[in-house]
Amino acid sequence: MSITLTSSAKSQLRQSVADREKGIGVRVGVKRTGCSGLAYLMEYVDALADEDEVYQFDDVKLVIDKKSLIYLKGTELDYCLLYTSDAAD
Repeated sequence: MSITLTSSAKSQLRQSVADREKGIGVRVGVKRTGCSGLAYLMEYVDALADEDEVYQFDDVKLVIDKKSLIYLKGTELDYCLLYTSDAAD
């Protein structure tokens, strides 16, 4: 498999899909932006398209369209919580 999930990412995705109470998983992909750029995308999936491939990680499903696979090969998805403070002293 060309994509991996850390246990933290798997747990977060599992909870996010469960909280939503519908859908089959999460889509990860790449889309064109601007003249020559690319951007990552992540969104919930309610229905599969013909070009979609489904990767199962225990009970978590990642959906990736075939065109995005070339850009995502070797990717590891992780989840971490970052705390920032904009409060003035």
